[in-house]
Amino acid sequence: MARLSEMSSNRTVGKRLLDAREAALYLGLEVDTVYKKARLRGLPSVKVGRALRFDIRALDRLIEQNAKPIA
Repeated sequence: MARLSEMSSNRTVGKRLLDAREAALYLGLEVDTVYKKARLRGLPSVKVGRALRFDIRALDRLIEQNAKPIA
């Protein structure tokens, strides 16, 4: 399983598309939840062949748009 430090290194080498396992780690979710949210259009995803991939920039935008200010 990829560690968070490996996820950070992916950014430096320019990896933009994550697989479901990497997206789950990045978002702090279970892999099944990532697939379910993608199927329900709750997470932006793209099909690459038969594989589902998650654009890290789109995930960052989703996080920013849904972040609630700390009161």
